[in-house]
Amino acid sequence: MVIRNFFTVAVANGVNRALKFLYLAYLARVLGAEYFGIVSLGYRAVLFFVALADFGLSLQGGVEVAKRREEAGEYIGSIGILKLGFSLVACLLFVGFGLSMGRTVLEQRVLALFAPLVIFSEVAFDWPLQGLEQMHHVAISRVLNGVLGWVLVHLLVSSRNEVIGAPVAMGLAGFASVLYLVIVVKAQPTMQWGWNPARAWAVLGSVLPLGISVIVLRLYNNLDIILLGAMGRQGDVGLYQAVYMIPQFLWTLGLVLMAAAIPPLARLARRSFERARRFTQGLALIVAGVTLLLGLVGGIFAPWLLTGLYGEDYVRGTLAFQLLLAALPLGMARTVLQQALPVFGWQRWFLTTIGAQIMVKLVLNVVLIRSLGLVGPAVAVVASEVVGVFGLVIVFQRDAG
Repeated sequence: MVIRNFFTVAVANGVNRALKFLYLAYLARVLGAEYFGIVSLGYRAVLFFVALADFGLSLQGGVEVAKRREEAGEYIGSIGILKLGFSLVACLLFVGFGLSMGRTVLEQRVLALFAPLVIFSEVAFDWPLQGLEQMHHVAISRVLNGVLGWVLVHLLVSSRNEVIGAPVAMGLAGFASVLYLVIVVKAQPTMQWGWNPARAWAVLGSVLPLGISVIVLRLYNNLDIILLGAMGRQGDVGLYQAVYMIPQFLWTLGLVLMAAAIPPLARLARRSFERARRFTQGLALIVAGVTLLLGLVGGIFAPWLLTGLYGEDYVRGTLAFQLLLAALPLGMARTVLQQALPVFGWQRWFLTTIGAQIMVKLVLNVVLIRSLGLVGPAVAVVASEVVGVFGLVIVFQRDAG
C-alpha cells in the first residue's frame, strides 16, 4: 500500500513539479532576473505563510484520520474550521508583508496578489484523503494544479510588462485544485462533517509544538530568499530561485514519500514502536543514497544544465547550485526523520532540531550574503542540514522508553 500510494502521488507530484519548473523557467527567461526575483520572493514567501495557515494541523489531522477512521468526519470538520480561521489571518498578514517589502507600487501589487495562494495552496485540503489513503484524488489535484498553472502562466505572461499575471495564474490554479479536493472529501460515503469544539481545542493543544515547528521549518526553508530580498538583491533572488528549483523538486519527493508512508507507519507504531523506528531509519538511508547519486551527476553537468534551462545569464549561479546539490542527501534524510516524529509522539524534537538549524542558517546568511552573494545562502544550507541530520540521528537512537 505504501509503495502504491507513493508512486501514485510521486508520479502526479512529478508532473506537477515538472510543469511548475517549466513555467517558472519560462518566467525566468521572459521576465529577466530582476522581475523574476520579485515573483520568486512572493512565491517563496507564500510557502512560509502557508505554514502559519496550516500550523501543523494537516500533518496531525492526517495521522488522526488514519488512526480513527470511524470519527474521521468529526476530525475533518473540526480541523477544517481551525485551518480556515488560521488561513484568513495568514492571508491578511501576507498582504502586509507584500506592501512592506515592495520597493515600488508594481512590486507591492505583485507581492500582494500572491496572498490568495496562502488560502488556496495545493496542500490546503489533501490531508483527509492522505489519512484515508485515497492518494489517487491527491494525485489528480496535483496534476490539475500543475496543468492549469502552466496554461495560465503562458496565457497571462508574455513579457516583463505582464509580471502581474504570474501571481494571478498561480492563484487561479490553486483555487481549482482546492475546490476539487473539497468536493471529493465532501462526497465521501457515510461521512458527516461535524464541529466539536472540545475536540478542536484538544487537537490544537496537542499540535502546538508541531505547529510552531512547522512555521519554523518553513521559515528555515525560505529564509535565504527572504533575506536576499530584504537586502534589496532582487537579481540574486531570481538567480538563487532558479538554481534552487532543481534540488527543491527532489526534496519535494521526500515529502510525498512521507505523506504516503505516515498512515501505515502510524498503524505499525501502534503494534510495534521499535519496528516503526527501524523502518523510518532505513527509509532515510535509502533516500539519502539515491539522492547522493543524483546530486553527483547534477553537480558534474551543472553549467550545461543551467544554460539549457535558463540561459547563459544564470551560469554564474553554478557554485551555489553545486552546493545545494551537496546538501540534497542530508536534506532528504532530515525530511524523512522529521516528518515521522509526530508518529512517535516526539513533536518537541521537531522544534528542537529545526530551531538549531534555523539559528545556524540565520547567522551564516547574515554573515555571508554581503560578501558571497547568492553563494552565501547555499553554504548556510549545507551547514544547517549537517546540524539537522546529526540532531535527528541522536533522537532516533535514544531509548524509546
